[in-house]
Amino acid sequence: MTTERSTYQPGTPCWFELGVPDPAAAKRFYGALLGWDFEDYPNRYAVGQVRGKAVAGINPDDPGGEPDRWAVYFATDDLDGTVKRAVDAGATVVNPLVELPDRGRYAILRDPEGAAFRLWEGSAWHGAELMSEHGATTWFELRTSDTARAAEFYRSVLERDIDPLGIPGFDYLVIKESAGKPVAGLFGVPGEPARWTGYFSVSDTDAAVARATDAGAELRDGPQDSPRGRLAWLVDPFGAEVAVISPPPSGGGR
Repeated sequence: MTTERSTYQPGTPCWFELGVPDPAAAKRFYGALLGWDFEDYPNRYAVGQVRGKAVAGINPDDPGGEPDRWAVYFATDDLDGTVKRAVDAGATVVNPLVELPDRGRYAILRDPEGAAFRLWEGSAWHGAELMSEHGATTWFELRTSDTARAAEFYRSVLERDIDPLGIPGFDYLVIKESAGKPVAGLFGVPGEPARWTGYFSVSDTDAAVARATDAGAELRDGPQDSPRGRLAWLVDPFGAEVAVISPPPSGGGR
């Protein structure tokens, strides 16, 4: 399976970014947890790297009003048009469209249930350069109390197929690329606030949980086995939710 990426289809997740007031502490934690090296940018922005490839960002200033939380970006080749579709479908624009010279443009929005998400129109840079390897993202998930409403919204905005996973009694839908490959999920969780989270691929979930809790993280759930691998949900020392998953013994993953 090819794990290196240079482009993304519109409507698919392309970047994951942590907003946290203390990026130096976040770099220490995630460097130890996921084996990241870092490339530092102006204004204390840092990019976590695996094998020299960008996998996620750490941002000291979150203009979306979501401090201490991981944020998912969806690719688009028409930012203005995608924002208009989102607003027409009930989204709220959190910030004006922002341009990063020689890299691209982005917008931060909230869906009708209040979950923050972001749109990225890349120019010279399109997102994570590595996926589904140890230390890189491998899955993204909206936890929502109303999957039907969420599916209607994101189907309209992202222009992607969204279909039930097909497991009886399990309220889960998947967002798919044009070839039908699942790239993100909508998970029905009654009574919880709507929010996006992400999964990092690790070689050993239990070992990753031990590293995380030793460094001050809280184990929220797991580790537990699933058809997609062994997974666990954590709250990092800064209060941000994040999940880790290792592939099943036969290989693969989300």
